[in-house]
Amino acid sequence: MYFAFAQVPMTMMRLAVRTQGDPAALTAPIRNLLRGRDANIPLAEPATMLAILDDAIAEHRVITASLGLFSS
Repeated sequence: MYFAFAQVPMTMMRLAVRTQGDPAALTAPIRNLLRGRDANIPLAEPATMLAILDDAIAEHRVITASLGLFSS
C-alpha cells in the first residue's frame, strides 16, 4: 500500500525499482542519485524483490515442510 510521506511520516522508507537485466547493476547509480539529492540518505539494504519475498515466506515454508514431513 502506498502512503505519501507527508501523510504518514516514518523513520524508514523503501524504494522499489523495476529493471530489466541485473538489478545489482543499478545499486551504485541509485546510491549516487540519492547521495546527490541528500548525502544523509542511506541505501542500507539493497535486495531483489525475489529475495524480499523469499524472506517473507521463509517461516511459512519451514512450517509447511515440517507438517508435511511429520504427517506421513
